[in-house]
This record gives sequence, C-alpha cells and structure tokens, in this order.
Amino acid sequence: MTAVRARLEALLGSEAVDELTLGAGHAPLPMVLPPGEAELCTVLELATHEGWRVLPVGAGSRVGACRPPAGCDLALSTRRLDAIVAYEPGDGTLTAQAGTPMAHVARTAAGGGHHLSPDVARPAATTLGGVLASGASGFDRLRHGPSRWHVLGTRIAEADGTVTQSGGRLVKNVTGYDLHRLYCGSRGSLCVILEASLRLFPLPERQVVVRAPFSEADAGLAAARVVAALPVAPVAVVLTDRPEVEGAPWSVEVVLGGRAARVAWECGEVTAALPNATVIDDGVVRAAFLRDLEPDPSSAHALRITCRPSKAAAVLDRARSVLAAVGFEVTSLLHPGVATIAIALPQGLEGLASVVEELRAIEGARVCVQGSDLPGGFEPLERPTVGLDLMRRLREALDPHGRFAPDSVLWG
Repeated sequence: MTAVRARLEALLGSEAVDELTLGAGHAPLPMVLPPGEAELCTVLELATHEGWRVLPVGAGSRVGACRPPAGCDLALSTRRLDAIVAYEPGDGTLTAQAGTPMAHVARTAAGGGHHLSPDVARPAATTLGGVLASGASGFDRLRHGPSRWHVLGTRIAEADGTVTQSGGRLVKNVTGYDLHRLYCGSRGSLCVILEASLRLFPLPERQVVVRAPFSEADAGLAAARVVAALPVAPVAVVLTDRPEVEGAPWSVEVVLGGRAARVAWECGEVTAALPNATVIDDGVVRAAFLRDLEPDPSSAHALRITCRPSKAAAVLDRARSVLAAVGFEVTSLLHPGVATIAIALPQGLEGLASVVEELRAIEGARVCVQGSDLPGGFEPLERPTVGLDLMRRLREALDPHGRFAPDSVLWG
C-alpha cells in the first residue's frame, strides 16, 4: 500500500491523498481525492495500467453499510467534485457533481422554490454520488418514492477512465437504455458516478406534523394503517420509541406538506382519525429531527430490516424480543408505509452474530447490519436469493477486468 500511495502522491500531490478507515481487522486504504474529473480519470487510467483494484467512495459515510472490500488497492473519493453544474427553476431540474453534499443541493433547490428528493439523514455529511450509488431512499419516500425515480441522467467514469453519459438534464424521454437507473444501488461495482441530473418537486407552502402517543407498538401500527386508508398523501409516517411525550413509549408522527389549504384539510382528517393527536406547526424542524433519528452507520451499529407491510408488526416485535433477550437496549424507527425498520444498537458486538442469524430466520424479513467496525467474516448483507447471476453478468460486461472492488457488494 505504501507503493500505491507514493505513486498517487507523485501523480496528484500529497494533499490529494489520504486514508480510508475500514474498521477492525482491516488495514486502512490509501484514498485519493482528485480535484476534478480529468484527474479522476487519470487515476483510473493508472489503476488500469498497474492492475490496481479501486473502491469508489464519496464522503465515506456509507462504507459501513457494505461488506469490507477484499484485495482492494485504493479508494477513489469524489468529494472534491462538489459543484452545482446547472439549476433550471423553470424546468424543476438540477445537475450537480457527485461529491456535492446533499445539504448544498437541497439549499440550492430550496432557493428556487423546490424540494430535493431523497431527503436523506445528515445531508451535510452525505454526497449526491454516495446516495445514488448506495441506492439510498429518503425520509420522504412514502410521498416521492425511491431516489432512482428522480434521476434524469448521469455522467460516469468507466473502469478505464472513459467518460460516458446516460439520459439527460430534462424531464423527457431520451433515446437509449436507462443506465443511470442501473447505477443507482450499484455501490461502486460498475462505475464512478461523476455527475447526476435530478427532477425536483415544488417546495411545500406549509408543513406540519401530527403526533399521537401510544402505549404499545401494535397500537401505533394499527393507527398508521388507519392513516394509510385516509384520502391524504403524507410526506412520511413514522412510528418511533422516542416520542418525547411523558408516559407514552411510542408515537406515530404523520408529516404533511404541500399547499396551505390542502395541508389544513389533511391535518383535520388525520387528527380526527388519531386519538389524542396534537399538531406541531413547525413541521420542518420536527420532520428534520425525525429524519435524523436514522442510525448513522459511520459512528454506530444498527440493524436495517425490510419486510412486507403486513409483516411489520410481527417483525418489529420479534426483533425487539430477540435483542432484549441478549440484553441489548435499543431504539427503533419504523416507516410502516414502506415497511423499513431501523434499530440503533448499543456499543459492543458481543452476541450480535447469533442475534442477526435468528433475525434472518424470520420469514419475509431482510436484515442488513450497518457499522464501520464489524468483525472480520461478518456479512452485513444477506446473500441474494434471486438475481445474483444477473448482477455478476452486468459487472462482467461493464467492468470486464474487475477493476472496481465488487467484493464489497457481490458474492464470489
């Protein structure tokens, strides 16, 4: 690794080379931070010539959600590619480089009267390219769907440094394959995302949060199902055990946003349906607080469980029972409408492997373990039951020499 670092420093200067920490049992990787696209492609050309394997990263905040890479020679960060390339308020579109923090992208969009989706947790520490490459969805997924729906086009660097484009910058059909959708969730195994164009949404005139306390999670989930049957379109519906209401261990919080008159009507519908509901008028602040309850895999360990909405109550109850049996005191954040459960874990991993094995035995549940220092040999992601052969074939077609580090996301 010393020789690789020396070559990178000779190529771009010592100020462009750092280290990426991968956690316990893994040596840090030399990490190069090119100041521009041309320099990034030069690094890929050098890696191709030398036969180096490359791990693409943004700010590195989501590395803990992947399997640590095996046989990797360097990390390639896009965090210095952080410019807003184009913003067209009239069209409701924005193009930014991959290393641009999501907070900066969101502020730019808000300045022209638009909302950026996905609304991810801790946006100041998360890059646009990292969000797309990890396939992350935001707090607003119930209203706006997954992030790949909003990607109009991308510019990417292939393994040999060749730059290609898919899609465009406008909300219209573009001839060709939607490869930009394929890159969403590829976790650095297919390309380095350089730039992305996004569709935006109107900024809400008003945003409120309707909160209702509950003594049990099952009652809260039942209330969430009542809200789902109403003729309203919430930005988000969450069930959390951090309700900040004395004597109520759980709360359902419904985030409403849009035109003021519509929000007022929806607020009336929701408050009439939920017992003991209160309205928080400063909904932007409260929604941001709820969004950032999502565990941070770069600083703590967490479980992220997905399941069918009909299984959410049983899966949550079973998960908390299994964790309590080994003495884990946890906090939970559940999005009933999209059936995702995030459980923050305490420090220390003793007994975690057996807990995860038991949770993965729950029918209909998929469990991801997130954390920056998982023990060696631990599998953060479950082996796919379908589609693995197709993933491998796509990787072989787009990266035939295995230049990118696929072991961080694929098996074998």
